[in-house]
Amino acid sequence: MNIRAIRNPLLRLVVLLAIGFPCLFKWPFSALVSNENSFAFLGMWMGYCAITSALIIRSVGAEQWARSFAVACVLAIVTLGPAFLGLEVWERFQGLLEKIGLAFDKELWTWKKLQQGVMIVTIFPYVVFMVNCFSVSNAVQRASSWIGAKRMLVKHSLIVLRVCQHAIEVLPPLVLIWREQHPKLVLPRHRNDWSGVFERALKWSGWFVGSVGLWVKTALVFTLEPLATFCAEIDAHFPETESKGKL
Repeated sequence: MNIRAIRNPLLRLVVLLAIGFPCLFKWPFSALVSNENSFAFLGMWMGYCAITSALIIRSVGAEQWARSFAVACVLAIVTLGPAFLGLEVWERFQGLLEKIGLAFDKELWTWKKLQQGVMIVTIFPYVVFMVNCFSVSNAVQRASSWIGAKRMLVKHSLIVLRVCQHAIEVLPPLVLIWREQHPKLVLPRHRNDWSGVFERALKWSGWFVGSVGLWVKTALVFTLEPLATFCAEIDAHFPETESKGKL
């Protein structure tokens, strides 16, 4: 099924939302399996990931899917990496933490992190695909003749959509830059002076917060820099003197 081949934008949106319904509410998986921390629930998400991946490849090709999937994998590793570091610290001091009443279910925690990882690599590529399923230029041509409040709502929605599409274009190269700077993904290139659990955790935390913060700031700059240009391009099709038209 080629979703992008659906000509009616509203019908295309309905189909995309219907397919992506589990991404928002975990339904019907939660109705079929009561225990979310089980292999059955995880298996359903993995099957859903395979289905959505096949739909994306069928619609836009394997290359575009691979790009978004690679970014999703890096995002999952960077997101869940600190949690696994915390698990290592907990295992070293398990006896002490249990004595002060800090109980920890390692198996339950592991299932939750596995589920979160699968959800990230499933939802992110689908959201990217969903955003790119709509053409801003075609929507501008349709809505430029509209009048009333809907006209302004569509205008601002198109600006948001264009910014999101631009963000999707610039984020993958920034992920590659992260990989070049940090080949281990969640570890700095130089860490020869790290020794001891607490010292390593402290230095790693400082490096991670600083590196991610710099990456996020760079992503925001690249994403929002052309905002004024996008607004001017879309405003050119929506003059202040509204032309008479109808939906």
